[in-house]
Amino acid sequence: MEDQKEGEENLLEFAKNSDFCGCFRTSAKTGKNVSESMNFLIKLILKRIKDIEEKDISEEHKRETIKLESERSSKKDTKSNKCC
Repeated sequence: MEDQKEGEENLLEFAKNSDFCGCFRTSAKTGKNVSESMNFLIKLILKRIKDIEEKDISEEHKRETIKLESERSSKKDTKSNKCC
């Protein structure tokens, strides 16, 4: 039992040092943790896609906001030059 615990610790340490997002002991023969590991990966991928989409929307909004602000400031400058 001690070897199994040590093996688990080694696996977790390897995953951490390798900058893995997670790790699972799986078995193709018995099916152990296959569904769990696939669910983990799918959820992680979907979360990262959502984060990227939100970032893109946020960046697009920021660009539009900057563009609108710069148009307003240039119109104000034009008006102030024509007056008086």
